[in-house]
Amino acid sequence: ELEKLGKATSDVRLKAAVYNNIGFEYYRMKDFDRALDYFKRSNKLFENPKVMYNIYLTYASKLDFSNAEKVLKS
Repeated sequence: ELEKLGKATSDVRLKAAVYNNIGFEYYRMKDFDRALDYFKRSNKLFENPKVMYNIYLTYASKLDFSNAEKVLKS
């Protein structure tokens, strides 16, 4: 349902928020690859420090500390 809303709206901030929320749900289910995909989509539409933090946490949860560190430095 959320993904349909994300695709249907032309409001960039709303679409970014929807993608971030979808990413968070995937993160909670420990589907880190899908979570990253949606967090990155969100941040590409509208840069947000909270989304960058979510990306960092997701990389860290995957034990991918190299990419987690890159996110912190960006």
